[in-house]
Amino acid sequence: MKDVIKKYWAPALVFASIIGVCLLFCMRKQGLFIDEIYTYGLSNSYHAPYLTDVKDGTLIDKIVTREEVDAYLSVSREDAFAFGSVYENLERDVHPPLYYWIFHFVSSLFPGSSSKWIGLGINAFFFILTGIVLYALALELYCSLDVACAVTALYGLSVLGLSAVTMIRMYMLLTFFTVLLAFTVARLMHTQKKAGYYCLLLFSLFGGMMTQYYFVFYAFFLCAVYDLYSLIRKDYRSFFCFSFVALAGVGLMVIVFPASLHQVFQGNGQAVGGSSVIDALKDTATYRERLQNFGDAANLFLRGMRQAAVLAAGCLLLCIRRLPKTVQSGIIPFEALVILLPLPLAYLFTVLIAPLQAQELRYIYNLTPIAAVGIGFLFCIAERSMGSFRWSYMAKKAIFLAVFFVALLSAKAKPPATLFTEQPTYRALTEAHADLPCVYLADGPRAFGPITQDLLELRSFKDFLVTNDTASVALKKYLGDAESAVLYISTNDYWTDGYGYDPDTVLRNFGADTGLTESELLYAYDFEGQGGLSVTYLMKGLKP
Repeated sequence: MKDVIKKYWAPALVFASIIGVCLLFCMRKQGLFIDEIYTYGLSNSYHAPYLTDVKDGTLIDKIVTREEVDAYLSVSREDAFAFGSVYENLERDVHPPLYYWIFHFVSSLFPGSSSKWIGLGINAFFFILTGIVLYALALELYCSLDVACAVTALYGLSVLGLSAVTMIRMYMLLTFFTVLLAFTVARLMHTQKKAGYYCLLLFSLFGGMMTQYYFVFYAFFLCAVYDLYSLIRKDYRSFFCFSFVALAGVGLMVIVFPASLHQVFQGNGQAVGGSSVIDALKDTATYRERLQNFGDAANLFLRGMRQAAVLAAGCLLLCIRRLPKTVQSGIIPFEALVILLPLPLAYLFTVLIAPLQAQELRYIYNLTPIAAVGIGFLFCIAERSMGSFRWSYMAKKAIFLAVFFVALLSAKAKPPATLFTEQPTYRALTEAHADLPCVYLADGPRAFGPITQDLLELRSFKDFLVTNDTASVALKKYLGDAESAVLYISTNDYWTDGYGYDPDTVLRNFGADTGLTESELLYAYDFEGQGGLSVTYLMKGLKP
């Protein structure tokens, strides 16, 4: 028992800390970003991916009830396990359906619920699985329990890793398949019995592409580097078998979800910016801005890993006398480069394709564990260069503990994204006026976007009217003789696509047309300091 504790206390400490910190931030999450609400709608709304579909294609001058909002966000007993509905919803969206199938399956186990714990539970499950596979990957590459623990801690306590959990989207599942693919390739390099791992290769490639199209960047370059590795070794059988299975994974994905070809190569009006991959690559004028935005943000969010890299470099300097001999003595784990070389290329292509908004760091969430493996590469060389001496065990454990505390401090220094700790304030303000009529002023092809953002608050009212005209007949009929009302105004401060209103102009027109001339700002929705899509007012005044 003493030997077991001595050997495994480090991985036990790492996984206990990761699970604890993950649970802590999940409990702190108080609200949902617009795309997270789309997750519930696309997964659970029966053949109605967007709010406009709930009202036959348009929301303008129509009343939306609380029951209709609940039906959009949750699964009823009659619609449970309706995977065909999810498939059709995703054909009209810009993503493949695997994550949404999983989300719908779990939601079907809890009919009528739109709890945050459905999404967080799925993400936390795959977060732990990712940690386990990452640990196995690092162990496979570096043959060191201490290095594997350090790599796992660096990812599991990183702000990007935890953000993948707290954001109820497909990025945590995407990260899992990315790490699983890397582990599969590592095993294929080290084993003669490859049949089972070719099956795992097919599963990871198919699963990753059925989760998020950004998976293809790391997968493509990893497969290319492995094929090159096989050719250098003159292992032509592995080259042909691997290439066949990789292409089969792509083909299977296209067969199962043929809409993927349209979504990737032709774009979709519902996408952010509505552009395709080809359009984004052609937009060379934005390359510098994209690289700058992602570079600044990545430096901020990868602070803990950067400090660990400095620590690893310091350890190497301590072993500097042995460094010239490392190549000849086999200390450098060159095969790890097969896993690591695709990383900068995948990062570059992801940055050039992804939207410009700062929070779109989610598109590189899946690359974060591979970055941790890269830092493990340095620690592996340092550990092997140390050799064996009287206090080597204590020295290696001390280095691991130093990395662990750097990772732990980085988790404390900056919380993950999309916690929305201010959102309970929004809900309290709307609940305080839930007996009043509620009006939402929105217009344009994406008018349902701002409304979707505010669904959790709008659910406080028994119903709300959507209109694009403060003098509409539907608005006057809805308000009746009301002396007060809650007014939402689409502003689109976050998406600058021209579909928002100027609040001051709206307030003047609303007052002139309804007699509710006094306004009090309840709140302006804010996505963690980056603006939002609406502002909310309490309107008062005697009807004429």
